[in-house]
Amino acid sequence: MCTAASGYEALAHLRTGEMDVLLSDVKMPHMDGLTLLRHVKAHASGVVVVMMSGYHDVATAVEAMKQGAFDYLVKPFGKDDVLRTVQQALTVRALLVEDLLLKRQMHEGFTSANVIGSSPPGAGL
Repeated sequence: MCTAASGYEALAHLRTGEMDVLLSDVKMPHMDGLTLLRHVKAHASGVVVVMMSGYHDVATAVEAMKQGAFDYLVKPFGKDDVLRTVQQALTVRALLVEDLLLKRQMHEGFTSANVIGSSPPGAGL
């Protein structure tokens, strides 16, 4: 677990290590949470992002979800709310990783050399 005082610091952590879940406030100095969310989704799509805000702004919540946020928590929220959301986010991330691994295995397992009836390269059918 690591913490960051700004969106830029969060991006630095993202570049230097493995991150599973990112909790981000919407309002931050220098870089807002939606901008951070877009950067994360563009460069580390396997990271699950949970947005948090002290404002009941439906438009921002909808935008965050459209941009790929896993959830949007409105303050004040309890410790149990955060734990439940993080557990759900980790479950979703595990499923995404498993899906990627299975797709990679299928792709590697079904090369043309392994398919019955395929011709060797250059055989010309």
